[in-house]
Amino acid sequence: MLEFYSTHDYRRCLRLALDRLELRGERISNQALAEAMRVQSPYLSKVFSGSADLSEDQLFLAARKLKLSEDEHRYVALLLVFSRASLKERKAELLLEIEAWQNRKLSPSENRSAPQIALGNGSETELLSRYYLDPWAQIIHMYLTIPKWLKDPRHLVSETRIEASRLADILKTLEELEIIEFKSGVYRLLKDQLHLSKKSVLCGPQQNLMRTLSLSKTANAPADAYSFLATFTANEKTRLKIQAEFVNFLKNVETLVQAAPSEDVYQIQFDLFSWS
Repeated sequence: MLEFYSTHDYRRCLRLALDRLELRGERISNQALAEAMRVQSPYLSKVFSGSADLSEDQLFLAARKLKLSEDEHRYVALLLVFSRASLKERKAELLLEIEAWQNRKLSPSENRSAPQIALGNGSETELLSRYYLDPWAQIIHMYLTIPKWLKDPRHLVSETRIEASRLADILKTLEELEIIEFKSGVYRLLKDQLHLSKKSVLCGPQQNLMRTLSLSKTANAPADAYSFLATFTANEKTRLKIQAEFVNFLKNVETLVQAAPSEDVYQIQFDLFSWS
């Protein structure tokens, strides 16, 4: 429930949790929730309207009734403290903690199911650098998830216009990383996808290199290719909501991709940032 982490309002989190249970067929009335929290129903209504606050104990009981995860409980407890704080300096510190939670939980890399590769030492680091700092290595990897290309990767020279010598180097890198295996004259795919953690030192350079290659590709893209770019004004709260929507979109896309037959290689990317 990514929208949970896109708000600064603990009351909104509780309502989202109620909605989630209802979608699961476990509807909880305000009266039942109030009883579980050991408060009167009118008081809970005042809390939800913003004219009263919960105590930490009452929030604890609400979290248990609403089946919040450990992280969700910790986050909503932080929002409660933020809501009740009156010192400007303290609210500023709490806001930094809240934003740290949001950045972590709303990061696409937090919500990917693909196995992540961490940097090792020495030759392992060099191999990963060769993979992540060469966009074509990642593209060729994706082509090799399609049986017809895995059967004879040499045909990718004409398909992608990549040089034969460079393709050979990439295939060697993929073998050394145990992404593919070449045995008895036959290639076999060992890993169909990898994901680089946002915390990796290679993440920024890898994304920039892939964007650069993508720009050169889209400059000559067919007329039916789809692209979108917009510059707009909003605020930080809206940015976080957009980010949460995008992460939800990625989850849906991942489900579609996993169910789809592998017939071609596609590229999708999205940038959201402030010009300030």
